[in-house]
Amino acid sequence: MPSTIARSSSSKVARTASTPRMPMSSTPHCSISSARTQRARRSAPSSQAVTAQHPDRRVALAELIEHRQSGREYSAAPIGRAALERIVHCAQGRSRSGKRNAPSAHGLYPLRLFAIVHRLQGSAQGLYALDMPDALLGAWRKAIAPEALRATSLADDAWLEHAAVVLVVAADYEAANAHFFDQQPDGRRGERYVHIEAGAVLQNMHLATLAEGLGGVIVAGFDARRLADLLALPAPLQPVALFCVGARAEASAGR
Repeated sequence: MPSTIARSSSSKVARTASTPRMPMSSTPHCSISSARTQRARRSAPSSQAVTAQHPDRRVALAELIEHRQSGREYSAAPIGRAALERIVHCAQGRSRSGKRNAPSAHGLYPLRLFAIVHRLQGSAQGLYALDMPDALLGAWRKAIAPEALRATSLADDAWLEHAAVVLVVAADYEAANAHFFDQQPDGRRGERYVHIEAGAVLQNMHLATLAEGLGGVIVAGFDARRLADLLALPAPLQPVALFCVGARAEASAGR
């Protein structure tokens, strides 16, 4: 399991200006390059540079990355279901190639995503499955008592309760280790691939959240066993990380 990530209060930086919402298109905003551009890049000689056919998309991606920061303070406003599903699509939804929007070693896809809803337009509070790779809010699974999620935190992270939605990244470590068993003497090479994949998914989530004009923060400092019990995760799934999403408060700190 990933090591605990502790947040030092001394590193908290006051947000001095609101981040403008990035322009949206009718298609999911995580599709940066067209299939034609990708084919051109693959076929071009290595000595030649390929000019991007959509420089506006390239600039938009660069701006998202440069503006990325953790947002831990949220307003009481709900977020829209369509916005949430766009974020989830960018995290691990189906790409134009028919694969996923985040890479997975050998196409194994050992991650499973869930959503803990506090304030989502048109949806009751509680834990939901996320239907992947269609990136849709799935079936309601169970109620989550107030402050129960915060109680699993190793750092009393209040934003776990204040966020509109908390996305859960869980993994089938057993399947990953079994698949890559012969790559490492102790048979645990699959765990490395799980963590690499989870990192890509979380970064996609964060950039997509920013594109929606929302705030978000990754949380990995939790008691994994208590969290798994709270969410009643089916075996052999284990929680890897949480990602809080919500409408930004007037002042938001991040790093």
